[in-house]
Amino acid sequence: MKILIIGGTGAMGSPLAKYLSEDKNNSVYIVSRHDHFSWESNVFYVTGDINSEAFFHELIRKKFDVIIDFMIWAPALLKKRLKHIFDNCGQYIAMGTSSEYAGVDGLITEETPRLYDTYSPEERRQGGRYHIKKSKDDDLITASEHGSWTIIRPWVTYNARKNPLVTVPLSVWMWRYLHDRTIFLPRQVMDKKCSLTYGEDAARAIKAMVGNPKAYGQIVNIASNKWMTWAEAVETYQDVLFELRGKVMKLYLLPDASVIWRDIPSQYDPIAHDRCVDRCFSTEKLNELCGEEFVFGDLRECLKMSLEKTLNDPTVKLGAPSAAYQGLMDRLAGEHTPLSMIPKASRKSYKIALSPTKSWVKRVYRSIKGEDLHIPEAQSAANPSLDNKGEQGDNT
Repeated sequence: MKILIIGGTGAMGSPLAKYLSEDKNNSVYIVSRHDHFSWESNVFYVTGDINSEAFFHELIRKKFDVIIDFMIWAPALLKKRLKHIFDNCGQYIAMGTSSEYAGVDGLITEETPRLYDTYSPEERRQGGRYHIKKSKDDDLITASEHGSWTIIRPWVTYNARKNPLVTVPLSVWMWRYLHDRTIFLPRQVMDKKCSLTYGEDAARAIKAMVGNPKAYGQIVNIASNKWMTWAEAVETYQDVLFELRGKVMKLYLLPDASVIWRDIPSQYDPIAHDRCVDRCFSTEKLNELCGEEFVFGDLRECLKMSLEKTLNDPTVKLGAPSAAYQGLMDRLAGEHTPLSMIPKASRKSYKIALSPTKSWVKRVYRSIKGEDLHIPEAQSAANPSLDNKGEQGDNT
């Protein structure tokens, strides 16, 4: 098969390309804005901006058996391009997101109502929000007269390069862990259930949809059927990192998650509408389309493999941590990041986030009282200075 992957260099796209290339009858083309090199004879990188009209039309005219699309499209642009996509491929696999779903008791299925379906017309017009964009894109695809589409809805996936701790990006929390800084998490999510999914597992599941006639015209959730509370997941991160590095992760729970999204508005939806509700998924439809039970890996084992590569593989580049996140956490902890460690273009943002000069900042942060996250006794004993260091997290 001739397969095009758009935006295929992330937590799911990279392993997916690897799995697809194992079949030497496949030719896999990957679109990226940056130059890449492949050692595989049947994997080809195409450098360009898929948002460019000229680049898009030149690429799509080459025709593909399958197009796998990881892009976040502006709905108006996707509407313009869908006909061209369907006219030039046999199957279109689009990435939605399971964060579209409203909170429910029990298992989330493909029939679970979406947040978008519960919104007023005014709320639906807030098109910059990620889950609203994805819901609108899904509606455009399902309304198409073409039936050769498949919508994949993954939830939180992780690998060596992308591994959010609740919602804190890997580049932020890993940097703070390695530099003995305090990491703040919202207390409200800790008793909620989560189904973290290893990127390799998600890629295997997507591969099972490629060229699969049973998947045509179907929406399928791809998320692990093994879940735990966020408190258990965070403790797993602590244990694995302590095992790998012998160093304790300094964590502190905020009693009010709004402290985070007041500084970082993009965090409102991921926390309030996604992490603050149980996320347990049924895999019944996935099993049906695969023709057998799909087996997801154990969280601890997969997390250890992922973090080991993050820490030890020199090819893993995390990039600069978010200046807004760094400033927020440094302010809460009474810590400081040298400006030399922050890209010049982001230093102003860091200073603004660090400085408690605005009146609303004073009101919020003067009154904040959090609580230390439980650290297993073995880790505490291994680091006698932990209690003294942990007190820095109380300086708000």
